[in-house]
Amino acid sequence: MPPGTRREEVQDYSRQCAGIPWDEVHIRSGDGTKLVLAVAFPPCLPDAATPEKHIYVLYMQGNAASTPPRLPTLSAVLQCVRNASGEQTLVTMVAVGYRGFWKSQGRASERGINDDIVAAVRWVVDLHTKNHGTTKGRPVVILWGQSIGAGFATNLAARLITSTGRENKAKVDSLILETPFTSIRAMLEAIYPQKWLPYRHLWPFLRTHLDSWANMEKVATRRSTQVQMVVAEKDELVPRQHAEALRQRCENLGISVKYHVVPGAYHNEASYRSDGRRAIVNFLLEQSKRN
Repeated sequence: MPPGTRREEVQDYSRQCAGIPWDEVHIRSGDGTKLVLAVAFPPCLPDAATPEKHIYVLYMQGNAASTPPRLPTLSAVLQCVRNASGEQTLVTMVAVGYRGFWKSQGRASERGINDDIVAAVRWVVDLHTKNHGTTKGRPVVILWGQSIGAGFATNLAARLITSTGRENKAKVDSLILETPFTSIRAMLEAIYPQKWLPYRHLWPFLRTHLDSWANMEKVATRRSTQVQMVVAEKDELVPRQHAEALRQRCENLGISVKYHVVPGAYHNEASYRSDGRRAIVNFLLEQSKRN
């Protein structure tokens, strides 16, 4: 990560967050690793207001940088959703600080980060139960992953199909995949297309796979799953074919999928640009009504 990112504070970006306050929440992963979440809780409503539902958006970031610089973009999305849904729907957004990222302890690994995200879902389940008991049913958790975060989002969605822990008390059947790739192996081939280079042949030794292509087969067993893909037109890191292949994969497996290309956007700009933000906001609003 860039120098200094571990020392960044939520407050450093508060002026850019459209009036959305963010709190640091400290939890532990399954192995005891200390993690930090950035959480935007719903505003206090008038006593007469009776929200019909409460949805949670779990954000999984891409590689490099830390959580605070991403909060202005997340805040812009959240503000649009809250303005459109009014007092009928509470929305909480949770940005996961993976192990080894931001202020979270530990060393990053696919297995460890998978456990970190499960810990975040468990925290959401506990929070929902504490605030609502059983009056609003299971917490509805919408997964939003950007770049490698999209891989972790599909990892989690696939894992929850067979999970028996309390994380399974959450209803998770909505995914936003922003600038996704099919797998790390496929990315090696894209980055090093020359057959004479050894790198593309090293996939058997990879410790990180992030295989969304394989995950989708498990995700498809939950027939209610809906996916929104947000693709950067000028993505300089992930070839467009990856997103197109994932869309075709979803369609072939019977998964409801929407596909949106953000004109002029580079890899890290898809949700920052108004066109991409609008696609994400519309999907979140649709999912809040569906659930």
